[in-house]
Amino acid sequence: MSRIRLIALDIDGTLLDSRDQLTEETGAAVRAAAASGVHIVLATGRWYGSARRWAARLGSTAPIISHSGARVTRQQPETDLLHLGLPLQPARELAAFMDAHQMMANVTVGPVTYMRPRAGLDPARLPPDINVVTAFLPVVTVEPTSVLVFDPAGIDVIPREFGERFGGSVTFLVNRTSGTADHLTLHHPEVDKGKALALVCNLLDIDPAEAMAIGDAESDTAMFRIAGVSVAMGNAGDAVKAQAGHIAPSNDAGGVAWALRTLL
Repeated sequence: MSRIRLIALDIDGTLLDSRDQLTEETGAAVRAAAASGVHIVLATGRWYGSARRWAARLGSTAPIISHSGARVTRQQPETDLLHLGLPLQPARELAAFMDAHQMMANVTVGPVTYMRPRAGLDPARLPPDINVVTAFLPVVTVEPTSVLVFDPAGIDVIPREFGERFGGSVTFLVNRTSGTADHLTLHHPEVDKGKALALVCNLLDIDPAEAMAIGDAESDTAMFRIAGVSVAMGNAGDAVKAQAGHIAPSNDAGGVAWALRTLL
């Protein structure tokens, strides 16, 4: 096995446990890897600002893959290496549809991610790159970076309603954790975590054979095909596990720490 020089690490369902917490064990293992000189590359469906805050907690200064690969950003100085947006007209039609059905979603336009009001959400406590809106269509004035749909009905109906019509210009990907459809991601058709990881490896002059990718969802399998070492979390669905070289314990059982102890 080649020496691992880079770890591509998904956040939700992987780095974080089921309560969206970073456990002491996982945090310590990742920080130790970073301190040893291994590049920690967060590769997430989250928006860049959220991913960067987690990178800071982990001591990672490596480029960040956000929006499932739609955006790749160098942290210091902050520079986009890749930024692929959804075509504007399909994005506006999708926004109007979600507004008409009051669907819960995140829509990222420029540096801001917009979300609909929900129970227990206090707008005053949100970071400045998150805005609460009652309608998405008015803010979709330029190409959005991504749309994440959490509404259970929307996860099912949006691909059925728009898949054929926008199939060439929009990617519809349902991500599942533990066999459950958690969210639907809508992106530019060229968006791919694997391509984003290959870009980061090239930038850092690292052979992809020296990379480890750890994840739990369908979008992470593209990284599995690029990295020399691939690890599916124990909470991943069977289809994701089938494409990984190794299966770790779940995110609630220290799966990331196990992978770093065992494989790094």
